[in-house]
Amino acid sequence: MKHAVAFGMIWLFCSSTFAIAPVVLSGPSPAISSLYTVNTSNIVIYTVKNNVPKSLPLSVSGISNGIQRTTVTGDCGNRLPAGPSTCNIGLNINPSDGQIGSTVNQTLQINYQGRTPLTSSISFSVSGIFAYVTPDLFSEAIDQFLLDGQGFLSSSYTQATETTPPQSFGQMTFATVNGAQYAYILDSLGAVYWCSIHENGSFYNCTSASSTPGLGSWSPRGIGFATFDNQYAYIVDANSGNVFQFFLDSTGNFSQYILYGSLGVSAPNNIDFATDANGEQQAYIADASGNVFLCPMQSNGTFLSTCSPTPSSGAPSSWVPFSIAFNTVSGIQYAYVADNGASVGTGNVYRCTLNANGSFQNSSCITTPTTGAPLWNPYYIAIKTVNAKTYAYVVDQIAFNPGNIYRCLIDQNGLLTDCELTPTNPPTNWQPTGIAFR
Repeated sequence: MKHAVAFGMIWLFCSSTFAIAPVVLSGPSPAISSLYTVNTSNIVIYTVKNNVPKSLPLSVSGISNGIQRTTVTGDCGNRLPAGPSTCNIGLNINPSDGQIGSTVNQTLQINYQGRTPLTSSISFSVSGIFAYVTPDLFSEAIDQFLLDGQGFLSSSYTQATETTPPQSFGQMTFATVNGAQYAYILDSLGAVYWCSIHENGSFYNCTSASSTPGLGSWSPRGIGFATFDNQYAYIVDANSGNVFQFFLDSTGNFSQYILYGSLGVSAPNNIDFATDANGEQQAYIADASGNVFLCPMQSNGTFLSTCSPTPSSGAPSSWVPFSIAFNTVSGIQYAYVADNGASVGTGNVYRCTLNANGSFQNSSCITTPTTGAPLWNPYYIAIKTVNAKTYAYVVDQIAFNPGNIYRCLIDQNGLLTDCELTPTNPPTNWQPTGIAFR
């Protein structure tokens, strides 16, 4: 009977021993995304657990074309430590420009001492970070650039619009409606073009949106989207001083609008939205008459009352606000105002600090960069993060003079530094009036 018990214990020990896999692969962390953009670095980490009480040789294969092994904390190197042990294998997913629009399918293989390799499937689509520039005041096309890993616009570009309506493009933006992203391009002659987007970033099916005032009856200048009880588009008319709230249907087209003619603004160039410290979403309008206006909003997306200049005192003297953007640095939200200036080379960018209710703190708007700013006329400003660094893009243009775009770093105090031309050799006679990213 004792022998029978001993045999049973031996059988149980062997069964449990062989039930444990000698080497186990888990991960990655974070999980593989369905989409990666070119010129970005994306680190994922796999964990290898060795249950064998000896060190094993290790090699990695099956990856190429935008996926490379990279050293990470606790890296396995080329051997698995004697078990029980764990170590890590890091991959850097960094697809190239030539892979835009494609799908990558690869199988990571981890080989150890000739046994069946551990495998993990990797599949994702590849896109680019694109910048879209309206090249002049009366453009019939949008210039499309690719951003590199440092946020600079590529030296070469294409025209994003495949079919160009015979109109005059102005500022543009992007919005996602029911999971589909669309481009919305303003036509200063009185239309809004609503475009679908190819995987390579170019536009198609550019159609004049329904339910607008119509050609010749308004001059749309700036556009912004905001979500309240529903998502709405807001467009300002610099000539009349009117502001329009557009309702969207399920396809992203405009279905109806509300006209606001008594908000107190007179020459609105741009509209943007930000949520204040109290959780209330506010509208901000850059007005070339010499003010930034703060507009309280209701939960249904309508304007609560007339708009008020902000700051209430201590605003920069003689500024000509053309555009506004927002960015948070170290938990502090700032507004950035593009001041087009009164004459060539006299414009500024201002960094303004916000109160809890969303208004600008009095006398808080300071010029930025604080030193070494270009002699410019900021017409438009946008914020974009590339590879974990946040940049401000300042469109420099006045009247019909050749213009530029500057890419500026934003430091830990929210100030602009190191403003550089991008692209370094802009197109001949370029007069950019706006920039948007996707």
